Amino acid sequence: MKIFLIFLLFSNFLICESLTNKKQHSPEKQYWIKIFKENPDFQSKGFIFPVGKGKAKGYYIAQNFRQKNKHFGDNYHLGEDWNGNGGGNTDYGDPILAISNGLVVYTGFGGPGWGDVIRVIHYLGNKNSNPIFMESIYGHVSKTFVNEGDLISKGKKIAEIGDAGGIYYAHLHLELRTDPEMELGGGYAKETRGFIEPKKYIKKHFNLK
Repeated sequence: MKIFLIFLLFSNFLICESLTNKKQHSPEKQYWIKIFKENPDFQSKGFIFPVGKGKAKGYYIAQNFRQKNKHFGDNYHLGEDWNGNGGGNTDYGDPILAISNGLVVYTGFGGPGWGDVIRVIHYLGNKNSNPIFMESIYGHVSKTFVNEGDLISKGKKIAEIGDAGGIYYAHLHLELRTDPEMELGGGYAKETRGFIEPKKYIKKHFNLK
């Protein structure tokens, strides 16, 4: 009987420990959960393109997701480079729109090659009681119209297209990450785990309303 009681107590401990661990989140995720719980209207409700009035009209992708680049060690491109159809710097200063509702978690200089960057967290809802988050990253921006901590709506003008201080022709580098807790990185890597193809995802979840 004594052995059975010890076994029962140990089993209950393991179950409780498992449930506790399942609910543990990083401080960042705990903060995001709190913000979106308090502001449910800012949960993601579909996606739009960041340029061309949300439809990408007048724009093309100059460098695709997962495209290898010999100038960056033959590593994969982790996002998409959106350029105006006019080429060169004709799209410099064009508006960049938030692709979905979200929380701005960073604005500022991203480092050499990045120029100014905006990072936005999107709450997609829950799966098996676990919150699902995605991050959009907007690189090489010139003027910025949002601040860290802002809750933003889909379609809001958050910045203007820039050229990273003249390093490149003007364009928008857009990344979508399923792991929003990664470091900013350098836009290229040997593998693309945690990143998804922006155009494909946006088309699948496109909603202008």
